[in-house]
Amino acid sequence: MNQHTISRISISLLAIVMFTFGIYHFMYPQNLIAYLPSFLPPGNIWIYVPGTAFILAAIAFITKRVAFVVHVVIAVLWLSGTHGFQLARQISDPLKS
Repeated sequence: MNQHTISRISISLLAIVMFTFGIYHFMYPQNLIAYLPSFLPPGNIWIYVPGTAFILAAIAFITKRVAFVVHVVIAVLWLSGTHGFQLARQISDPLKS
C-alpha cells in the first residue's frame, strides 16, 4: 500500500467517526447537555451546532472539498469544547472538579 492509500483510508475512518458523533448529537442531546458549563444559556443549540459541524466536516472529508478549512474549524471546535469548557468549569467551581 502506498502513502496515498493509507492517507485516504485514515481520512475515511475519521469521517465515519465524525459523522457518527454528529448523529449522536442529534439523537441524544439530553445526554450531552450535562457537559455544558453553567455560564452558557440553556438550550439545545449548544448541542446542535457542533453536531452539524461534525456532519458537514465528515461530508467535506469524504468529498475532498475545502479540506483545509474543515481541519481548522474542527481543531478550533475541539480545542474550545474540550479545553475551553473544562477550564471554565474549573474556574467557576474549583472544588467540584
